[in-house]
Amino acid sequence: MRSFLFLLSASLFAACDSGTTGTLVPQQTQPDSVVAGVNLNKLFAAPTGIERAAVQTLWANRNNQLPTRYTFTLEASLTGSDGAELKVIAGREPGSAAVFFYGLVRLPIRQSGDVRQRATLLVLPDGDNGTSDVLVASGNPPFGSDIHEEFVYALFAYRGETLHVGNQSFTSSATPSAYNLDTDDALAFVEYVYGSEFLADPDRVGILGIGRGGGVGLLAAARSDTFDLVIDVAGPANFFAESFQTETRAVLTNGVSGDFPGIQSIADQIIFPLSDSSLTMSDARIELLQRSASHFISPPPFFFVAHGAIDFTVHVDHSRSISSISGTKSALYLEIPETDHLGIITSSEVRSLATNFLTDYLVDP
Repeated sequence: MRSFLFLLSASLFAACDSGTTGTLVPQQTQPDSVVAGVNLNKLFAAPTGIERAAVQTLWANRNNQLPTRYTFTLEASLTGSDGAELKVIAGREPGSAAVFFYGLVRLPIRQSGDVRQRATLLVLPDGDNGTSDVLVASGNPPFGSDIHEEFVYALFAYRGETLHVGNQSFTSSATPSAYNLDTDDALAFVEYVYGSEFLADPDRVGILGIGRGGGVGLLAAARSDTFDLVIDVAGPANFFAESFQTETRAVLTNGVSGDFPGIQSIADQIIFPLSDSSLTMSDARIELLQRSASHFISPPPFFFVAHGAIDFTVHVDHSRSISSISGTKSALYLEIPETDHLGIITSSEVRSLATNFLTDYLVDP
């Protein structure tokens, strides 16, 4: 299976070379463009090596501190609509016990006597309105149902959002931190899941990220060597992309009104503070860069990145900017014409390839 997929990957990358993928192209020098006190040309100039090194140092320090920054408590044991056992977990701050986020562990439906470890699959949702156990219920993830029970699923709602499980809701009051602390939470939660008594295999760990979750998944892979496979479906990967410059201009001009995932958090923590001079230009660039996985990722793990060509929620230039993995035998970029942000999730081609990669790298490596 793996050799076939490598050949498939190479052929699709070759097809993409005609215009559907590309590398980051340095912008030509232009006159300063200042909107609401923010010099957009300076803000979005190509990141330097010194800036990338600063982000990597920041990440290393935060990774080292992860074990001391979280405690986990079991909040509820429930049964899903498909009969699966569901564990609701709170990720808390040690000492104060304040809840950062609520997570869900879905255990596979097993035959009597089956104690075989399953691969761990971290599922990262899209949007800003919480998530639900429905996302990991039988038949719902964007891959084949024949492998659905081959995983211990780890799903969580981002800070400040609600996890819906059956007729119960669990809401965190923590301040959102889109892409930034989202990634810390993802790394801490998945480590908790495969380190607990859920029969989750710590040596077979993958990520399925959708939209906002795709961006978080790429960042998690950039910060950790834990993962064997990352599937990113329409995720933000580069906050220096031309489309996000346009998004920032709109926020500065009209306020937050778009549906780009996490835009309110980014506006509150970066764009508005930069505009009112409470955040420096250099700090704002570091904040954007530490959310921009395209400047850091490289295989391994195996990356499958899929994006719709007419995605107006997360523009396709985010995925096109992942030049560091383009054309390798350890990554596949698939761009589907005439497909938008929602349509890419239901694509039969994405579903088929995701099933193959999950089987090849996690179920039957």
